[in-house]
Amino acid sequence: MPAQAWWALAYLVLVGSVVAFTAYTWLLRNAPVSKVVTYTYVNPVIAIILGTLFRDESITVTVVAGAVVIVASVAAVLRTESS
Repeated sequence: MPAQAWWALAYLVLVGSVVAFTAYTWLLRNAPVSKVVTYTYVNPVIAIILGTLFRDESITVTVVAGAVVIVASVAAVLRTESS
């Protein structure tokens, strides 16, 4: 593997694991659990946006439909908690 791949892997381990896990555990202590777990629903939408901005990926009807389902799911989770 080229050195650039090793640096990318190291970055993902440090940022994706250590920083994200630290933020996640902090949120678990300071926010309602139902709001904390919504990150799993929002991540795909963020990935779509980043892919479009930085990788010139196209947004198709299927992608938009999937994003709508994800956002609706987040809304349902948040509404259930506030009820």
